[in-house]
Amino acid sequence: MATQGKGYRWPSRSLSFPCWVSFLSTEGSSTWELRGGEVFANAKDGHTAVTVRLVDAIAGVAGRYALAGAMTFACLTTAIGLTTAVAGYFEKLLGKRLSYKILVWIIVTASAVLSVYGVRHIISLSVPVLCALYPVAIVLILLNLVDGGINSGVYRGAVVGAFLMGILYGLQHVSAVAERARNMLAAIPLGQEGFAWIFTGSLGGIIGAAWAKTHRPNAASEK
Repeated sequence: MATQGKGYRWPSRSLSFPCWVSFLSTEGSSTWELRGGEVFANAKDGHTAVTVRLVDAIAGVAGRYALAGAMTFACLTTAIGLTTAVAGYFEKLLGKRLSYKILVWIIVTASAVLSVYGVRHIISLSVPVLCALYPVAIVLILLNLVDGGINSGVYRGAVVGAFLMGILYGLQHVSAVAERARNMLAAIPLGQEGFAWIFTGSLGGIIGAAWAKTHRPNAASEK
């Protein structure tokens, strides 16, 4: 349907065009993987240096300029979007006790300070947070896909159960408590495989559904 919308009406063309695109993208990704493996095997620097060396090995000086331009515009648009969205959210959350302009300055200043430490440090800070949040995101997506009159108790219980395991997975990347977090996850079904949140999310959803059912009559009688 997407190719037909671009003017490829004949069945043979509408099929051949995606096939050629898939072939070219596969060849391109294979080249990146082969050369990337060589560069990564010989690299002793951080992620940024490895990326620059990889682009330089494949496309030379022109590739480095193209990478610089692409990263500049990609980071600029992302930074603008995140800054405005976060500042607007916290302005509403705080009841405009802090103005939008002040919040923007706070976010930009904090981002500038973090950027000085480099990509590796930023990743080390973001990984625990992402590990804590991704189970919640997956649970919410799955519940929305199968939503057929599911009460709010299921959502709340499942999210809480998934988030608790997400915190443990995030703590695995904090050296001070990493070993303790691993031991706790090992005692939970699917914990060592990285899917403990499935067990606790399901259990939390069941408990949340039972809690919602037992408290619904009380709420109705109070009304």
